[in-house]
Amino acid sequence: MLHQVYKYLRGVVQALNGQVQAINIGIVAGELRWRNTKHRNPNGRNDEILAVGALLGLDMVKLLDEPEGIARMVMFYKLVGRLYRNIVFAEIPRLQVDGFNWAPSSFLVNDHRRPLTNLGKHGVDCTENGLIGTYITFAVAGGEEVLYDDAKRLTLVDDERSFDILVPSKKLFWFTHIIIYPTVVPESVAGTMVIAAAVKEDTEYPRTQDLSIQIDFVGMFQTVLHVGWFRNWDTPVHKDRFPNGEQLVPGKFRELKVLLR
Repeated sequence: MLHQVYKYLRGVVQALNGQVQAINIGIVAGELRWRNTKHRNPNGRNDEILAVGALLGLDMVKLLDEPEGIARMVMFYKLVGRLYRNIVFAEIPRLQVDGFNWAPSSFLVNDHRRPLTNLGKHGVDCTENGLIGTYITFAVAGGEEVLYDDAKRLTLVDDERSFDILVPSKKLFWFTHIIIYPTVVPESVAGTMVIAAAVKEDTEYPRTQDLSIQIDFVGMFQTVLHVGWFRNWDTPVHKDRFPNGEQLVPGKFRELKVLLR
């Protein structure tokens, strides 16, 4: 597995002129994700990280010093440092570790979203405390915690449009904010499906920056927003689809620098 992955990815970056070009985690993750590999199983994932680490020129001694599994994956992210911003929206099992609940447990998955490769423009930073980056963020009015319950329609409303939250499986979770990719909201039109993540502000985490610059989040849940026009409050909800009614959540979208834990 180690030799296969390394050899394949090495060939990708040699490309047109036969010279090895600089690569980053976005390029590698994209090739692994779209590759028709037979090694999509837990036994191959430790080899995956060693192969990718070698390609990226990481400190292999530090990687090998960590036990196989979660600890090695956490060290991998720390050594990489600069990651692609849409990593948090991939539909991938996550590491269940404080500070790394946003982090994919593997890149060997089928996911139609291409990782971004311009890490200067579309990058985020992995730190000891979590992932720091800029996202469009829907903040619930008044900082209230909202309970998502898929038995009830839940609609986010801002000044110009509405967004129904859709979750593919039955879930209950609390959130104070919804984060999406920065370019989506200004270009969205009715009927658009937007990959998003519901997060809850962590008021107990010691802050290092002003709230207007950085908000600390914990408890991330993958979700989808269905974009609509501004809600007509007089239009009744379809009782057959939403027999338990509708929950309207007012708030506002703005671009924020956030810390995801």
